[in-house]
Parts: sequence; C-alpha cells; structure tokens
Amino acid sequence: MPHKTQSFALLLAGGSGTRLWPVSRDLYPKQLVRLINNRSLIQHTAIRLSKAFNTQNMRIVCGKKHVQDICQEIKEIDLFHDHLIINEPCGRNTAPAILLGALQIYESNPNAVIFVFPADHVIDRMQQFYEKIDMADQLASDGHIVTFGIAPEYPETGYGYIEADTEKIGHGFRIKRFVEKPDTSSAEKYLNAGNFYWNAGMFAFKANVLIEAFRTLVPTMLKDLQDMISNDQLHIDRYKNLENISFDYAVMEKTDSGVVLPADFQWSDIGSWKALYDYLPKDSQHNVVIGKQDNFIMQNSQNCLAMGDERLIVVNQLKNIALIDTPDALFLSDLDHSRDAKDTVSFLKKQNRKEYQGHLIQRTEWGHVTVLDEQSDCVISKYTIFSESKIPEYQNMLQLNQWHVIRGYGEVFIDQEPVPIHAGEHITIESGMRVSFENMSKDDLVFIEISTLLQSVSGEELIFE
Repeated sequence: MPHKTQSFALLLAGGSGTRLWPVSRDLYPKQLVRLINNRSLIQHTAIRLSKAFNTQNMRIVCGKKHVQDICQEIKEIDLFHDHLIINEPCGRNTAPAILLGALQIYESNPNAVIFVFPADHVIDRMQQFYEKIDMADQLASDGHIVTFGIAPEYPETGYGYIEADTEKIGHGFRIKRFVEKPDTSSAEKYLNAGNFYWNAGMFAFKANVLIEAFRTLVPTMLKDLQDMISNDQLHIDRYKNLENISFDYAVMEKTDSGVVLPADFQWSDIGSWKALYDYLPKDSQHNVVIGKQDNFIMQNSQNCLAMGDERLIVVNQLKNIALIDTPDALFLSDLDHSRDAKDTVSFLKKQNRKEYQGHLIQRTEWGHVTVLDEQSDCVISKYTIFSESKIPEYQNMLQLNQWHVIRGYGEVFIDQEPVPIHAGEHITIESGMRVSFENMSKDDLVFIEISTLLQSVSGEELIFE
C-alpha cells in the first residue's frame, strides 16, 4: 500500500510485560523478546508499519533504560533514523506517553494525523489492517479521536471492551462506553450483543485535535509537559509528578469526539503465555515449542507450551501447562493461569530478588555479557564483542581482572596504550588501570573474564560498572 506521507506512527514501548516472566524482565521487556520467527515484537511492529507509513514519520516512546536495546533492534531491520526515539524520563502510563509524543510531532506538524500503536502486539490479516488504517486516517482528518475496536472471537475476560452506540460516523460508531475486564458471564453477553469490541489500545487523531482535548480534559498535564519541553527540563524529577493515568481514562472516556472503528484483522496483545500459545501454530498433539527443536522431547503430552534454549527439556505425561526455562529461572504453570507470572514478579520485587529485573545475559550496543558463575569474592563472565566494535574505556576498580581470549583477535587499550591479543592468549588488568577492548576482526571476539573483587558486588553491578 502507498505510504501515508503526512501521517505519523507513534509506537509505545514502555511496558514491562510482567505476565511473560521469566523471559520478559524489567531491563529486557516483552517488546524486545524474540518470540515469533526469531524477531522481537518491536521489530515485527516496525516492519508492519513501515509498509503503511513513511519511515521518517515513525516515532518510538520509550524509557532511558531501554533506548539502547530498542535502537539496536530497529537498526537490525534498517528502519532507524535520527528522530526515531522519544525518550520518556520515567513511565507514567499511556496518557503522558502519548501526549509527549504528540507534542513533539505537533511542534512541526500541527495538522498531522498521528496513529498510536503498542510496540508489543501482533497483527495478522494485513490487508484488512491496512484498510482500517485508511478508514481511521479519514475519520481522524475529520476531527475525530479514533480507537480501533477488535471484533471479539470468543468471550475473553482479559481485555477491556468498548460498547459502540448506534450512531454511525463514517466507517465507525460513536462510543457509548468503555467496560473494564469483565467476568465470564458478562464477556459472553458482550460477544452475543454484536456491538462490543475488544479495546486494543490503538488510536488515531490529528495532533491539534488531541492537544485541544488535553487542554479541556487534562489541562494541568498539558501545561506541565509543555513547560518542561519549552524550558528543556524534561527530567525525571519533574516528569514523575505527572498524573499516572491511562489515555482511555484521561481522554477517551470523557471526549465527545471519540469514535470506535470496528476491525476484523487478527490481533493479540500477547499478554500472557496462554495468549502466545493461542497465537502460535501447534503440532499434532497441540503443543507449541519455542527454541532449538532438538532440545525438546514431548512424551505423551498435549496442549503444552514449552520454551528454552540452554539445555534438554523433557515434558512427560502433562497437559495444558506452560514450561518456560531460562538460565536462572524456571516458570511452570497451568497454561490457563499463566497470567499469574505477574504476581510472581511482584513477589520477587518484595523479596529484592534480582531475577525480576535482568537476565544473566546483559546486552549492549557493542555485544553482550553472560555471567557464568558468581561468588562473594569472584565473578566469571563471558564477553562477546561484535565485529569492529569496542568496549568503551572504564577504570578497573577490581583487585584483579584476567581476560582469556577464546575466539577472534583485537587490541586491549591499557591507560590508552594498545596491546594486541589473539585467541589462546590472556592479559591481566590490575586495579586502577583504565582499559578498553576493541574487536579488530570481522567476526565476534569472545573472551572469559575472571574478576577477583576488592569487595562483594553483584554480577549485575559489575557489568554496568
């Protein structure tokens, strides 16, 4: 389809995806995880939208701690540009995030139509999807604030619903009301009624129309955010004081301009392991396996979701379970109750367990680091430096670092003096030295670091240092 050269696509990438723990974590959330066809959800979303929007008109709102990873994901699919990222100082729900993105677009394009999409949803039946974008563009151009309503296929209790009024507006309907996640009985009534739709969290509006809606409905948020931007004070100490409120509550439930556009494309928010299982194709026993197929043995088991990469996994005589294996955590649950992973994350936070926050593998723009073993006085890590990349200079505050190169070759810079090093060689970095490491080869450089510590620190602190 032709690009909408005057319309913008605003992707919201600030979610944490706690229901997909232990794969999705605070520092490496759902939108970055490669769950489908070896691409991350944000890559799938960006590719899908690049066929409808000019790439230069795509924006991604995300938090500082995810900027580096998101940039890397988008660079991999050749859709990165200098104005892509809108850095949100901290998460304050969807209303501030959408307003932040809209204000930055409004500054140079006040009449632009802006589409809002979550970065971590999946969509199929693409022809219908692009047709609905055209319809929404027309409605938004006429001054309406459009939300996409997905025609329900079954009585889902995990989604909110939108009830459409009988008044038809273009290809849409005036919104009668929003309904919170219902019980099973209510969901069945909504399914049979024919005028209720799943709330997908996707919107379209003109920039100036949205700004006026905020001016009327949420004036304090608009004034405060405009003041931060105009005074170059978009910092966490001010942004964190904005009201924590969703776009639905702040605008859609109050505006007279709201229109729901019924949509018949296939959609899922992949909001749980059960939702992912429902979306993916099944084998003859209705099982879904994610990872290296040779690592799974499914014996007399049906309706199961199994995921892992590091070791052999055998599932025997089980039905309707989710088994999610990572190097430092295993999640085993009845598939229908797998949403409870969110409660597990809350428990881990209260216990101050590091497994809720990050993986043993830490990804950076130059490569990644895997903690292999961690003791109170020693951490052993595996470093991978991408081709022609470099670990930035830092001061070694550890008692002793030993680097053993196992593949590739490069140069270690010790107090800015280059020292060539090849596979099979090692070098010792003493406390107080300033060091960096550059991969000079066309392939990944891999080395093992053995760090004897001056004091007890965690592997996570070591990596970020």
